[in-house]
Amino acid sequence: MIDSYSALIKEIVEGSCEGLAWDSCHKIYILRDREQVNRTKELNRLNPDSYIIVEADNANPKEMYKILWDWFQESCFLRFISTIDTSDYGENIFDTVIPQGAEW
Repeated sequence: MIDSYSALIKEIVEGSCEGLAWDSCHKIYILRDREQVNRTKELNRLNPDSYIIVEADNANPKEMYKILWDWFQESCFLRFISTIDTSDYGENIFDTVIPQGAEW
């Protein structure tokens, strides 16, 4: 299972990743479009320090993969990784990459 998660995360980060977000506990998100980066930054503005955000402009895919790995290792046992996209109608679309409770 570990190899399949690693390959999938690498593919996502190298393909369509505009940023990463982590709540410093267990929620880890791969932000797949600029709208999601902007929404997460706005959430932080309204509720300071809600998420640690790393934008793709500031880290290459290899660095982003390592950041995800580090966050996953530092997270509590409820940890998970999901992607978030924005639909054509502006809705958040969540897709589970590593389900809650699974190991990477």
